[in-house]
Amino acid sequence: MASTDDSDAFRMSVQNDARKTSFGGDIKDGLHGLHDKLEGEFMEERVSSSRKLEDKLRWEVDELADLVANLASDKEPSSVAKEAFDAKRSAALKLRSDLIVQREVSGLRINATATAEAGFPLPAEL
Repeated sequence: MASTDDSDAFRMSVQNDARKTSFGGDIKDGLHGLHDKLEGEFMEERVSSSRKLEDKLRWEVDELADLVANLASDKEPSSVAKEAFDAKRSAALKLRSDLIVQREVSGLRINATATAEAGFPLPAEL
């Protein structure tokens, strides 16, 4: 259990940060500044998550393209190759769906689906 001294120290730390953020103004202004700072950090994290998802999706799409090329070169693709394609395509579809949701959460709601589908096209099912 935290001691009263720890709670007081934390409260004082927040108030000091608020004062620094308010640039000499009212402490309420400083708290709003802290809120804005936190909101900005959350937005940065959401954008970072979107970029990570894009990287993963790009990798999956590249892997899927390799599978498609291999399947096209086979006269009769094996059931194992088809299952690998289906699994890879399902993973890419899930990642693309996650990316759409992440973009919408980040405030990029307009054309989020169309942008993701155009940027990361997937081959049709076999």
